[in-house]
Amino acid sequence: MIELKVSGITCDGCVRTVTRVVERKAPGATVQVDRATGIVTIEGADGAAKAGEIATALTAAGYDAAA
Repeated sequence: MIELKVSGITCDGCVRTVTRVVERKAPGATVQVDRATGIVTIEGADGAAKAGEIATALTAAGYDAAA
């Protein structure tokens, strides 16, 4: 399981965008986005290396993400 702290998730459209970005980097993973806390939980992805790739992709999409 990977947990990322992501800021800038302000609406349901942001939740969909974040989910889509994560699913592209980790196909088949289960993604949960908690808009209130900014925590994105990813189950079924490959460990720390994948966390860095996902955080980079989310930052490129306009969100501040930290693994």
